Amino acid sequence: MRLENEFCTPANQRRVLQIIHGMPESHAERQELFEALLERGFGGIITNVSFKDYLRNEKYWADFIDGLQQARALGMVLWLYDEEGYPSGLAGGLTQAGNPEFQSEGVAYYHTCGTGELTLDLPAGELVYACWAPLDGDEVRWPAQALAVSPEDRRLRWQAGDVPSVLMAFVRHPLYEGTHAAANVHKHQPYINIIDDRAMAKFLSLTHETYEARLRSGLGMGVGEVFEALFTDEPSLMTGFLIGDPQPAPVIPWCYDITERYQERWGEALLPLLPLLFVGQGQAQALARYRFWQLISDLVEERYFGLIQRWAKAHGIASSGHQLLEESIVAHTYYYGDFMQSARRLDWPSIDQLTTRLKFGDAPLHAKLLSSVAELNDGARVMSETSDHVQRVTKQPMVSDTEIKGIFGWQYLLGVNVITSYYGWDERKLEWDADAPDPKRDWSDLNAYLGRLGILVQDARWQGEIGLVYPIEAAWAHFITQRVTYYDRQEPEEVIRIDDLYQNLGKTLINQRFDFTILDRPALAAASSSDGELATGPLSLSCLIIPRMQYIAAQSMQAAYDLWIAGGKVLAVGVAPQYEAETAQAGRVSTLAGEMFGALGEMRASPAGGQAVLVADIDAALAQLAAWQLSPLTVTPADAPIVYSKRKLADGRISWMFLNRSDQPVKATVQVDMAQGKLWDPETGTITVLEVPPSQGVPLELAPFRAAFVVQAI
Repeated sequence: MRLENEFCTPANQRRVLQIIHGMPESHAERQELFEALLERGFGGIITNVSFKDYLRNEKYWADFIDGLQQARALGMVLWLYDEEGYPSGLAGGLTQAGNPEFQSEGVAYYHTCGTGELTLDLPAGELVYACWAPLDGDEVRWPAQALAVSPEDRRLRWQAGDVPSVLMAFVRHPLYEGTHAAANVHKHQPYINIIDDRAMAKFLSLTHETYEARLRSGLGMGVGEVFEALFTDEPSLMTGFLIGDPQPAPVIPWCYDITERYQERWGEALLPLLPLLFVGQGQAQALARYRFWQLISDLVEERYFGLIQRWAKAHGIASSGHQLLEESIVAHTYYYGDFMQSARRLDWPSIDQLTTRLKFGDAPLHAKLLSSVAELNDGARVMSETSDHVQRVTKQPMVSDTEIKGIFGWQYLLGVNVITSYYGWDERKLEWDADAPDPKRDWSDLNAYLGRLGILVQDARWQGEIGLVYPIEAAWAHFITQRVTYYDRQEPEEVIRIDDLYQNLGKTLINQRFDFTILDRPALAAASSSDGELATGPLSLSCLIIPRMQYIAAQSMQAAYDLWIAGGKVLAVGVAPQYEAETAQAGRVSTLAGEMFGALGEMRASPAGGQAVLVADIDAALAQLAAWQLSPLTVTPADAPIVYSKRKLADGRISWMFLNRSDQPVKATVQVDMAQGKLWDPETGTITVLEVPPSQGVPLELAPFRAAFVVQAI
């Protein structure tokens, strides 16, 4: 009965944690701030030493230490923010002070085409490689031929004669213009290279070790004894442009020892492969791109996220924080290589929810992605930094408390279970509209509502049957970086198709009540199948969806095949797998896929009753999932805008969460597989025994954007 007893008045760990960047400078003002937050129902704060004279001012350190003592005395939950603003890694500019070589860098591709003497003037930077190749129309005739050059060369010449040719140069230089470093809303300044282990070691020493020493000296306790988690904010590679006119050239990530690491990882030289990363499509390019982006993923994981996680573990604190542009496979490649691989090194993976007002039919897919990471890691927490940022910068009407409850509900439905807030919590008027109504919020009510969601979502485990394969290696095979912005969507057509299908399919599945989890390559490599189910980590699934993956990891394809052989269901959408991503050869993937998939819509059965089918698009995928009866509930009327999730609570009970995703009240009946249940209302904190078994129908009356739970009775 512990959860029932807490449901009326949730504990601080369940409530919103307000982000406070720097505490007031007087003891009395800090006390007033903390008491005001608690009076409004907040559970705690995410905080840091003052941004002013960041990390270097003795008075501000004294204020910070005293503030921590005050907050702890009041029972507030505390998280530590690791930067002066964002993106994390700069230590307020100190990381690069005296070390300009730590700045984010890339290798850019320059070229010219024609006959006769070809001349290519180069920008400032280090020329790392140059080559030429004949052209057949617009296509390069491989292999390219290396040219003897000096790193200081500023002009290249090549005598092509009568043969149409392309002259290519690859120049290493720092990155800033057009990148997130020049586009964020905190401060425009050069950013560090997160795959430079020297830069990261300095950042950790300046920030994390300094906090540890200051807390030991001032409080007699370490970071892990004072704070629950570390919050790192939007670290990324800077190779995808976000603002401005087209840059002079497309770039790929680079670091001082990347050629040595590539040779070590793959047993071949990187420089001769540079043309394949920027030009053309084919198996040679697919192999080079797989190997390059896999190395980048390894370096991001180990040198940024892994380094912080190891430090956190050694100091008894959880590593957390969110990445940049979590929604898109294109962004994942630009900024991390493999987004899920990096996120796996966050003890409490997280998202950035910048809008409170979702369009009808939309869904925060990134919440599902990061909660999937947590499930695969067997982790307990998924954090969201939530705000009305989009509404503010676009000067939309102030979001309502109802809408805030809606975005809380959406995220908790999809697996988030901690909210850190950038909402104004004591504002009176909109800055851009002096005539706006008083927007003071009922934060006591909002916090109680969120806390009740948390009681039934925190420490609960997702229950479902469908796994969606994360298609990152399929995108890598075709990926070519661009000199225009990420928002221009000028990447190769197949990359855009993969990204569009991944995002649209995921959101559609959620809205059509086919809940799922997202599986990466390590999860599938570790999977085993029997009796119609695939088991990986804590998950047991009966269906895999493979979204437009012409190239797929060999072990992922083997996992899909094993599930089919064991009697499970496999659905390929768009195209059937054809090549091993690791070799860019047909290999085992082609053999297994050829056995499983036929023509579009042709169902193939395994001897144990498994079913596999290739379908053309999302509509066909939904029809097939419905035919397989993979939505575990019935909603009447069927078109009611109600979405759901199913979880197992820590005490073993099953809990169903239902959310009205519309801005209108909804009346509907839901039927779920449960003999006895109770209706838990997070709006009122009441728990009602259901007189009719939930399997026979539970009538729901949900206000706009509201949630309710049906929980197994014991």
